[in-house]
Amino acid sequence: MITPASFEKIIAYLPSAAWFIFWGLLALFLVLSLVLNYHWTKYGANRSDLKRIRLIYFGFSGALFVIMFILLQF
Repeated sequence: MITPASFEKIIAYLPSAAWFIFWGLLALFLVLSLVLNYHWTKYGANRSDLKRIRLIYFGFSGALFVIMFILLQF
């Protein structure tokens, strides 16, 4: 059963847990991006398509991570 005292302890750990999750997601994203980039390079159609795919993928993902980072600051 959650008591008010234990609930306060849980709330105290939330900011550090959010940062831990953020850095874990970033690390997972980087590993998966390396695998995707390898497959796109090895099995991709042509360079213009690969440039467009990379721009969309890394641009959109980078924007989401920047937004998450900024929101975690507040």
